[in-house]
Formats: sequence, structure tokens, C-alpha cells
Amino acid sequence: MKNKLVRFIPVSNKHELYLIYQLPPIIKDYKYKPINIITSLLDHEYKGGLYNYLVNQKLIYELNASIMYPSSIISLYVINIQLTDTGLDNINMILSYLDTYIQNIKEKLTSYFFDECKKISQIDFDYSDKIEPSDYITGIQNNFGVYETGHILYADSYYEKYKSDLIKSYLDMIRIDNSIILLSSKKNKLENYSIEEHYKIKYEILDRDILNPVENIFSYPEKNMYIPDKIKILDTKDKLEVIKTGDHLLYYNRSRYN
Repeated sequence: MKNKLVRFIPVSNKHELYLIYQLPPIIKDYKYKPINIITSLLDHEYKGGLYNYLVNQKLIYELNASIMYPSSIISLYVINIQLTDTGLDNINMILSYLDTYIQNIKEKLTSYFFDECKKISQIDFDYSDKIEPSDYITGIQNNFGVYETGHILYADSYYEKYKSDLIKSYLDMIRIDNSIILLSSKKNKLENYSIEEHYKIKYEILDRDILNPVENIFSYPEKNMYIPDKIKILDTKDKLEVIKTGDHLLYYNRSRYN
């Protein structure tokens, strides 16, 4: 299926592009979160990133990436792009920019983005919403035998250290020529189609066009100065102060975050 494009007629009216990559089992690298870092960079909305550029060019509405069906044998990594009508007519351009952006990440990869993801993950874990006890216990039970005993409660949130070579090894696998590409749209004009056995979906498999190189106009996200090192309200003996706004009184204390 390499260098092939699968086009099919969906039930929905959306135009969607799927890139599916077969990766080695990512569970063994859970401490270092290489795929989490790559995913955060792919769907990051910063100016100078892939997502921001494609949206501004009116080629896409959404871009999401995630792991499907992680196991001890393989992992399937899926990039899902919701296309505009213009994007539907420029699939090769979008794929070219995606390929260029992956290379851009590899060349400019730095540790501070990993550190930011680590901080955010820790904050999310420390202040996570309460869940049903039965769901919590089930999650813990599923983690036994998968993660180290000391990480069973928070393996998904645990970032141990930055490993650039590991992240780059995964980036090498997330290449256009290493993916299965599916294009879903009711505007697909199928000529020599087949019908899928179970859902009766019409589809055809075509040779994919060779991508034309595009200019690398992408940057790397700047450091996020708004991620705190500590989240704690400091004690203060200041009295409550009052602000009057129209018919309302606002009482507040000059506490601050650190």
C-alpha cells in the first residue's frame, strides 16, 4: 500500500484526509513520550507552525494526531485532517507541507518544548478532575504488567527525561512514503471502484502522485513564559479590597500565584 491513495465515499459530508503509520510499540518508551511531543507539535496552533499555516491558507479546518490501538506488538499513528473545498483540490500541496514540517521539527528539535510538556502534564495530573472510583480502579488494573510498578498511577503523565535521538527516530518513521493515505469525500469521483464487504462503502486504490518540494517556511514554537513552575496561593494578611462596577461590588484579596 506504499505510495497509494485510497479514495472512498463516506456517509458524512466532510472532506477528510487520513494518514496512517505503523510504528513499533510505543509503550516501551512511555517514560520519554516521543509521540506525545511530536503530536503536540503537529497540532500546535502557534504562528509559524503547520496547523496555523494551513488554516490561514484556507486549506484545512482541523488537524489532529493520535495513537490508535497501542499494543505490545505495534502502534498505529493517525493524522486526521479536515479539509476545506480548497484543500480537497490541493491534497498534494498539503502532503508536501506536512512532509516539510516533519523535517523542520527534526532539524530544530530542542529540549525546552519537552520541559514545557512535562510541566503541563504534571499540572494536569495534580489538578485533574475526580472520576468514578470504578473507572479509576479499572485504569489502574489495566496498567499492571504494562508499566513499572512505581508508575502505575500516572504513567500517562510521567515524563522522565528528554531524548532527542528517540524523538528523531520516530520522526523518521512518520514520513509520507511510510503511510497509508485515505481520502474521504462525497466529491470523490471513483472510476474503477470496489465495494467494501461489510459496510458497502465504495472505494478505489490509486497510485499517489510524486510530491513537489515546497519551501520550508516553518519555525519552532517559542518558549511559553506563562507556564508556572509552582501553583500555590501565597498567604497574605492584606485586607479584602472592594471595586465598585455599576451596581456590583467586587471583593478581592491581593493574593498572588507563584
